[in-house]
Amino acid sequence: MVDNLHRLIKSAEIATPLILVGSELGSLNGRFYSHIHDSEVSDLVLINPIPDDLFEEDQWRQYWYTNLVPSLQVMQFSAATGLNRMFIILGLMQPALRGEGVSQVLEQRQKYYLSNPAHQSSAVDEHFFLNESVSQLVAKLQKKCLEQLYPTAQHIRVYGADRRMIYKNPSAISEHLTKMIAQRQSKQQSQ
Repeated sequence: MVDNLHRLIKSAEIATPLILVGSELGSLNGRFYSHIHDSEVSDLVLINPIPDDLFEEDQWRQYWYTNLVPSLQVMQFSAATGLNRMFIILGLMQPALRGEGVSQVLEQRQKYYLSNPAHQSSAVDEHFFLNESVSQLVAKLQKKCLEQLYPTAQHIRVYGADRRMIYKNPSAISEHLTKMIAQRQSKQQSQ
């Protein structure tokens, strides 16, 4: 991805140095790009960065191997053998969303997905790609990563933000980027 980005920047004849912005997985690419092509990057902005050593933490390994993977495998096996369907019929398994305000169509769809082995297999894949279940661990490792790799960097924390803020309230980020661009332009004009 970094090589493709570099070729794209060169072929589009984009002026460097760049202010490179990376969010979540893109933060890994941004950091890698800035290490390889350091003269082409003036500033690196990381939003919800994913640390390199995320999957090496004991906390993650324990969670993955003792809780998450076995429970998802059991759900997949149960769906494949028809046990989930039987548990639903007997009332031993309930959809996550039910009760007042939940339509019968939504409830039926959830029962279908609980009984569908392909859907249960998808759940394994979704969890593999860093979902909410590891967000606390990611936050802890993000802080550690930023402090160790970029001790002199300016850290801007947007309070009250969550992972979806970049989509729900992009102005909270763009205002900081706009200030950074203005500072860079001012610096270039004074040189």
